[in-house]
Amino acid sequence: MYLITGGAYQGKTDYTVSTFRIDERNIADGKTVVIEEINKFLCIKNFHILVKRMINAGKTSEEMKIIVDSLDENTIIITDEIGNGIVPINRFERNWREQTGRLCCYIASISRKVIRLSGGIPVIIKDECR
Repeated sequence: MYLITGGAYQGKTDYTVSTFRIDERNIADGKTVVIEEINKFLCIKNFHILVKRMINAGKTSEEMKIIVDSLDENTIIITDEIGNGIVPINRFERNWREQTGRLCCYIASISRKVIRLSGGIPVIIKDECR
């Protein structure tokens, strides 16, 4: 598995498409993909939004982890960093932020490669591909 992270609008999807040579038809959008069909895609962008949708659908943290574990070992996850800044007052938003962070930490732990983009520049955080 591969994890691509960074702030919003930092070029994560463009970087992923060019680096991994992925056809955009093989990228699921976490905003719209049917949760049960994410296994059909090589890449999932807006993973943080997918987590929000799974929470709204009543999925527990353990169920979300099982969904991640069911993905192909070559799946690429693209997510925004949402844990920086002011802690939200809204309980749901705090929970979403925490669940996304914990799930992304888990994904990073099982990923071969973790890359953070800032201003379109990739910084390799973890690389077990060498």
